[in-house]
Amino acid sequence: MRPLPRLSIESDVNFFARQIVIALLAVIPFGAQADTGWFMHPFGELRSYHGDFLNVCSDEGRGPCRTVNHVLVAGDTFYGEARLALHSVGDGWALEIWDQDLPFDANTPFALSVDGHALDVDPNPWSDMTPDGVRVAQSLSIINLDAAAPIIDTMRRGFFLTVAHEAGEAVFSLRGLINAQNAIEDHLERVSE
Repeated sequence: MRPLPRLSIESDVNFFARQIVIALLAVIPFGAQADTGWFMHPFGELRSYHGDFLNVCSDEGRGPCRTVNHVLVAGDTFYGEARLALHSVGDGWALEIWDQDLPFDANTPFALSVDGHALDVDPNPWSDMTPDGVRVAQSLSIINLDAAAPIIDTMRRGFFLTVAHEAGEAVFSLRGLINAQNAIEDHLERVSE
């Protein structure tokens, strides 16, 4: 996969609009969507909410864990139009992005940015193979933990991740990502004792 060329100039309106949204998100309290404790879901998964992320640990909390951010559309409470997932794998994290508008070809050029700053993306470790070992259409995954780490570290310091591709873009809020990852790491440490 080839990354899209970096955008050289953002429009002034788009740039300032993003800055205003970022500033508002930094100062507005979000008590209604605060972190929650773990609970057992009817699907047999242990779950918890952290900002805009949902933690999911399969097999009643004894199985693999991931944190997921769905971009929902009006009236949709499950699939949405895009999904960002970070899968806990050993001592690191794998990254999975699904976008309903992403072309089916896994070699589609794409670009990532955090808060409008383009990331230097090596397309080689990306594929349509999820961390679970399943090929998923319209998705990009990076299961090489060393290659995923710098991208995830940048995401942890940002407010929004944008995935741009030839058919459009998907924008994900990163609010709650650090707490979500910490909660999974704490849970997995407790389970392994």
